[in-house]
Amino acid sequence: MNKGLYIYGIRVSSSIPVKTKGVERKNVYTVSYKDIEAVISDVELCDFEPELIKKKLQDLKWAEPQVRSHAAVLDECMQTSSVIPWKFGTVFKNMKGLQEFLRENWEKLSNILTKFSDRQEWGIKIYNDTGIFREEIRKTDDEIKKLERELLSKSKGASFFLEKKLENILTSKIEEKINQATAEIFETLGREAEKKIENRLLNKNLTGKEADMILNAAFLVKKDKIDTFMQALKKLNEEFKDFKCDFTGPWPPYNFIKF
Repeated sequence: MNKGLYIYGIRVSSSIPVKTKGVERKNVYTVSYKDIEAVISDVELCDFEPELIKKKLQDLKWAEPQVRSHAAVLDECMQTSSVIPWKFGTVFKNMKGLQEFLRENWEKLSNILTKFSDRQEWGIKIYNDTGIFREEIRKTDDEIKKLERELLSKSKGASFFLEKKLENILTSKIEEKINQATAEIFETLGREAEKKIENRLLNKNLTGKEADMILNAAFLVKKDKIDTFMQALKKLNEEFKDFKCDFTGPWPPYNFIKF
């Protein structure tokens, strides 16, 4: 069978070997060019054909441990140097192709590694049961309370359009309240980060959560700002107690490196 080179990422050249096992429990090693090196492992090319990988990724029993292995290799690398993470499933057909890639892109890759040294990515996903907002608004919003009183005085036939109006206004106010809260969280954490980005919201089928995702964001934070970033997060957790927050990191700067 033909061998391929599975790539995890590019890092600053290091004498420290990678001990973590890679995808399919393969040993990980490096190929250097000047001051950078590719972090790779040998795989069978036929196992990582693009169309086959798409199908395999739908099989969680296969995909989950492989993706975790990919991330674990990068996590070990970033403990000692800056890393340019590569997309899961990327394979070079042979060593010549990899070496040509490193030679042709060395300057750009080296500059990226320098630019992102001493920086970490942190992710935050926030979930909320909109029913909590709904009840709060119904109890405190004068416009909503007035419409609900009017509704009680209407006949069943006459109440239809008023119910529609009430629901539309209530939905609008819920969205406004969520947008205000998530904007505050995003901007507050962003002030302690070098860069920030909002990613698309994921539906419940993908998150496995009962509550709706209302914010999916990533922040690029300098290592000397991590403490103040964490303090800001702690204050926000205290302020927005009704929110459920998944906070992850540190990661290589997946969301911020464009290559």
